[in-house]
Amino acid sequence: MKFRLLGAIEAWKDDSALPLGGAKPRTVLAALLLSGGQPLSVSRIIDTLWPEEPPKTAQALVHSYVATLRKVLRCGEHREVLQTRSRGYVIEPETIWLDLTEFERLVALGRAANAEERHEQGARLLRKSLELWRGAPLDNTCPGFAEPERVRLNELRLAVLAERFEAELAIGAEASAVGELAKLAAEHPLQDRFTSLLMTAHYRLGRQVEALEVYQGHRRQLLGLHGLEPAARLRELHRAILRSSEELLTPKRVKCGSRPSPAQLPPDIPHFTGRDPELARVINAVARPGLARPSLVMLTGQRCIGKTALAVHACHRVAEAFPDGQVYLDLSGVSAEEAIRRVLRAFDVSTFAASHSADEAAAHYRSFLRDRQVLLLVDNASDMSQVRALLPAAPGCAMVVTTSEHLHGLPDTTVHLGPLLPQDSLALLTKLIGTRDGTGPGVLEELAALCDHHPLALQAAASRLSSRPQWTVTRLVARLRDPGRRLAELSAGDPRVRAEPVAAYRALGECDGRMLAALAIADAPSYVPWMAAELGEISEAEAEDVLDRLADAYLLERDGFVYRMASLVRLAVAAEAWSDSREDMFRQAVARLCGRYAATIRQAVAAFGTGEVAMGDPAAWFRDHRARIEALTSTAIRLELLAKTDDPAAPLMTSFRTAPRSAAHWQADSGCRCLQHTRAGSGSEPGTSPLATPSLR
Repeated sequence: MKFRLLGAIEAWKDDSALPLGGAKPRTVLAALLLSGGQPLSVSRIIDTLWPEEPPKTAQALVHSYVATLRKVLRCGEHREVLQTRSRGYVIEPETIWLDLTEFERLVALGRAANAEERHEQGARLLRKSLELWRGAPLDNTCPGFAEPERVRLNELRLAVLAERFEAELAIGAEASAVGELAKLAAEHPLQDRFTSLLMTAHYRLGRQVEALEVYQGHRRQLLGLHGLEPAARLRELHRAILRSSEELLTPKRVKCGSRPSPAQLPPDIPHFTGRDPELARVINAVARPGLARPSLVMLTGQRCIGKTALAVHACHRVAEAFPDGQVYLDLSGVSAEEAIRRVLRAFDVSTFAASHSADEAAAHYRSFLRDRQVLLLVDNASDMSQVRALLPAAPGCAMVVTTSEHLHGLPDTTVHLGPLLPQDSLALLTKLIGTRDGTGPGVLEELAALCDHHPLALQAAASRLSSRPQWTVTRLVARLRDPGRRLAELSAGDPRVRAEPVAAYRALGECDGRMLAALAIADAPSYVPWMAAELGEISEAEAEDVLDRLADAYLLERDGFVYRMASLVRLAVAAEAWSDSREDMFRQAVARLCGRYAATIRQAVAAFGTGEVAMGDPAAWFRDHRARIEALTSTAIRLELLAKTDDPAAPLMTSFRTAPRSAAHWQADSGCRCLQHTRAGSGSEPGTSPLATPSLR
């Protein structure tokens, strides 16, 4: 989400301006944005809105303004931009884009460039910072609040304007600057920096008389208004023009040299959508002027989740902060030594790199970057040794790394990417599909959900529609509803939808691969360690380790001790595993898990009759497990476990199949839960109940 203070206060989501209401709610928003992430108490907001005499309903009004803003600024079901803290309300700066923050960042970079006599870059950065201004800052907020901050910001803007023209005159751009300088000198007669710059520009353009007239006009105005002579530096400049100073004619030229400055970033993503908090974190971590060490940011997540797109987009946003070059490296199948040599070749030092050992090349690499400001975008890192070898020692450098592995150590900032938020999925689909028949209410939402809100799958769906212009979106959604067709349909749009999870599954070891396949075929909505232990015939501790390794490989999503598998990953892995002719092994695994559940339910029912219920709240347990029970019942039917009366699991499955209905009959009565009715099948003796173990709930 983007906020603008340098003009009328505005809030934007994607390409839409948000309604913020009148001056008072806008003032509350402005105060929160200017607080730098510090919570504002209700009493402080009241003082801001009514500095003299607040109304009796002031507290209620503040709560009303905050509630309205919170509703307008909501980013999704689980993401609040305006948050409540124990000490008040806050908007975290890391989660938003603010024009004032961007202005200050660009100014800092421009000043750093000018200090190093890189005036061309300094002028460009300062011009870019000034383009963010749209009018009087904090317009349409309460006057008493805005005026002090407006004075500060206007003074800063005038200082930046002067520094920009100083940089432009340093590179000999007097002809393009003189007109705007004349206007500024007239509008701000007491700002003698503009007068000085205008005099210098005229003189260098061969207009000595005009330069002297500017001085005399400035002197007359000062004497008339305040009885003062111009400042000493302006008088000295006047004398230099009178004596036709040769030194004054020569601008400070930009530092230059023959060293190359590679610009290797891939093209920016034209339809980049969403990821605002993640983008802000990357930019804030990379573009920090004055940092005493190089920045290292790591983007993690499953394959094709959009890590490279975000990295490229962020690096384009900060590229100007690295004037000595931006280098892109794809580390797929590349050793650390070869990666170093590729960077050196980008700077035309290939002869040295090729003729020395790996250690000497690494030492030369760090020495070479010591006095440079270089941005490295390192894609598809597979181990930490690659990252360590490439990390520069120079404080002016930064490195952005993407990886689908679980790497530990070193990063200043780690940004994990999961599926897109639902509203970002809709925005991306809208950009990709445009206006099309069959996009009524709810259709795009269902399409995004069937794609797991995964950027690659969403683009594959859009590609499928593009290749079938006669299809409506509704028709594609109807085809995707069938799990048996979903993967084939999306893979027709982009083969990687199937290929990437299959490749990740094939790369696993035997134990982990067998577990992932069993989880996919069992098709429960979520798993806890004891369920995986039953599927794999291993201990619960071993099962938890396997689940964690699969989560580290981004094949499972971890939420505490609950693990989930995205539907597209499940479909791809299940189909691949089933084709390996291990059907009996997976049937037995599902039967074990179903049998454990059935035994648990029957034991709970039997224990209830004797008053020895092992669980504190049976109804709560059934609510927690019902979705798993129903999904596993469907899987057992699909695998024909329920149809085989000669199978030892069959009687257990009969009990299991009817048990979910029993859960509806648990009712509250005097603080206790009672089972009023159940239908349990007959079968073998129940085993140990997982309900007796808290970790299994």
